[in-house]
Formats: sequence, structure tokens, C-alpha cells
Amino acid sequence: MQRPSGVSVLVASFVVSLAGTAWARADHFAEPTLVSRGFAADDGWRAGRNPRVLADVNGDGCDDLIGFADHGVVVALSTFSAATGPALGEPRLWLDAFGHDAGGWRDDRHLRLLADVDGDGLHDVVGFGDDGVIVAVSLGDRLAAPERWSDEFAGDAWGLDRHPRLLVDVDADGTLDIVGFADDGVRVARGSGRDFLPATRAVAAFADGEWQVELHPRMLADVSGDGLPDIVGIHDAGVFVSLATADGFTSPAQWLDALGTEDGFESQDRFPRVLADVDGDAHADIVAFAGGGVFLARSTGEGFAGPELVLPEFSRDHGGWASRSVPRLVADVDDDGRADIVGFADPGVFVSLSTGEGFGAPSPWVWSYGRDRGWQVPRHPPLLGDLDDDGQLDVVGLFDDGVWVALARPTRLFLVATTGLRW
Repeated sequence: MQRPSGVSVLVASFVVSLAGTAWARADHFAEPTLVSRGFAADDGWRAGRNPRVLADVNGDGCDDLIGFADHGVVVALSTFSAATGPALGEPRLWLDAFGHDAGGWRDDRHLRLLADVDGDGLHDVVGFGDDGVIVAVSLGDRLAAPERWSDEFAGDAWGLDRHPRLLVDVDADGTLDIVGFADDGVRVARGSGRDFLPATRAVAAFADGEWQVELHPRMLADVSGDGLPDIVGIHDAGVFVSLATADGFTSPAQWLDALGTEDGFESQDRFPRVLADVDGDAHADIVAFAGGGVFLARSTGEGFAGPELVLPEFSRDHGGWASRSVPRLVADVDDDGRADIVGFADPGVFVSLSTGEGFGAPSPWVWSYGRDRGWQVPRHPPLLGDLDDDGQLDVVGLFDDGVWVALARPTRLFLVATTGLRW
């Protein structure tokens, strides 16, 4: 993709109303701002050794930056304000654990996640280590001492390249559970908020051997619209679903005879398939990045319709999108309840907003974070998160010299008047 001539930086304009509440949808990212000198390649942080993620660890509604340094877990809290704009506090060591040197954690063996497992609204650290599932709950300004919440889902019997493990609330009780794809099927350990109960086999399917991580994605999302996450696996011949029930999951049923390896999706890296609610109907749909474009298979609650080619861009044949070096993410960036596509191309970040039935044409939201500006993935990972608590997703890029943030912003700000009219 080339930057069209005559494009200039977007300037915000305002329409004044006598009284009302601000309302706007983002349509671009502001110019990136350097908000921290930490977490950077020049500061010793390495891809494949020091994961960095966004999560709200202090419960203020803004995502914070958490990094697994060699010596432990380092946190920089978001300190956004309308007066100063995006900012991160000084990076601080919250816990001397879960690091390369602090506990022997390795990115190619040990899964480290951020999730609220105790139900207090703060994201905690959950690590799948050599001897079990280790949890350090957030106290808002530090992490508590690590505790073993389960002695399963870990060790030599579980490998990152063979056994996906997810944290999902499978029974809608407000507490996250572990779902692991094991050698003998899907195993679930219910969370109590204090630990994880012994795992049980929920489905004798989707197991390692017949299912391979790089070829056959296995995910959980609510595809039936009942509020419970279902198991969705994409195998050679198509899409298979096990619906969530009050007691577990149903036996797998084929919902779609497409989007598998037999249709050319021979690599989840080069041709990713993800679940997201594109039309806002509370049913997760499938977004598939094929060689010739983006395909959409919308959930009907009992199957997937399509798939339909909805966008030629973001593909190998249109722009050279063919690996994780040019990330394509599916997320609701403008807070309208529908998932959009965000792509990090050579010239910058391009976004296709959901139309409800597909996606609009890609438009450049910011001329940065691409290879033309020196950004290289995985050395410089781009993240999406809400740093200013406006419900819209911002770009957080980890470059050689520090953390660069581009906030999602509208070109025009509307005010919803007390009469209900929009001016």
C-alpha cells in the first residue's frame, strides 16, 4: 500500500452545542508520542524472551504496560489525563518472579498471561510453569507472592507448540476457568477465585495429534448467543463446534465445510483465522485472512453462513500480507460493538471498520509503526489497548528507544444535546 498524494495530518474540529454529552467515534490515530524510555530494545528487552502486554492491573479503567523482564514483572501504570495526554508512570518492579533469571521462565516453554482470576477487577499474573499453574494476584500497587493454584496443565506433558491453554469463564459464574487442549481432548479446571479445581475431560475431541497448532486453530467464543463460550476448531475439512452447556460441552458438530487446510489455509501464521463479533449480534463470527482477501463467515447461532469474500486487502495477493511481520488484528477500535481490522503495513497503520455486513475499504489511520519508519516485528511489537478509558483502542508500540503511543481519536467531535438531537 502506498500513501496517496495530498494526504495531510487530520485536524480535529468541533461543533458546539449549548448543552449535552460528548460523543464521537474514532477515525484515526493521533501522531505517536514517546511516553516511556523503558521496555525498549535499547534497554535490554528482547522479543522471544521478555513478553510485554497491556492490562488494567490497578482497576482505573486504563490499560497499563506489563513486561516480563529477566529479573521479574515490571509495570508502568497509565497516567493519562486530558491536560497532558498519553503518559506512563515510571516502570517499577512489582514482583521478582516470572522472569528469565527470576524463576527460570522461558518464552518457548512457559505461558504467561494477564487475567482477573480472583474477580476483584484487577488483572493478575498467571503462569503455566514446570510444576503447575502459578498465580500472583494484583493488589493495585504490587503483586502478591506467587501461589500454586493447580498442579496440572504444566510440565513436559504440556507444550506451547502442541497444547493451547486459555483462561475463559466457561460457566458464566464470573470466575475464569482453565481450558486446555490435551492429548486426550479438552480438559477444564473450574476457577474458585482462590485456586483451580481438579481438571475434568469435557470433550474427547480437539486433541493433540489429529489437531496441530500451526494448522488447526482451536478457540473459545460464544457462537450461539447464549452467553457461554463455545469451542470452535478449524480442521482440514472445515469448522467444528462444541456448544457450551450447563454441565460442559456437546460433542463436536461440523458447522462449515470451508476455511480449513483443504481450502488453502495451510498455515495459521500466514493465513490466520480468528473469532470476533463483526455484526454486533452477540454471536462470534469467523474472520479468515486468505491469499486473495478477507473472508467472513457469520454465525447464525446454529451454523456459519458463507464464507463470503468481503475485502481483497490485508492479503498476500493485495499488499503482501503473509506473516506475523505485518500483523493483522481484529478488534473493536471505535467502540461501536463491532470488530474491525487493524493492519500494520510498511507505510503505517491501516484500518477497515466493520459495516455490519463486512468491512469498509482500508484507510490510513497513522503513518507510523511500519517498516518504512524502521519498525520491525517481532523486535518492535505493536499492541492495542485502551490507555485513556474512552472505550476505543489505542496503538502502543515498543521501539528501540521506548514506548510510543498513538491514541484513537475522532476527526469531528459531536455533542449529544439534552433534546436527543446530534449537532
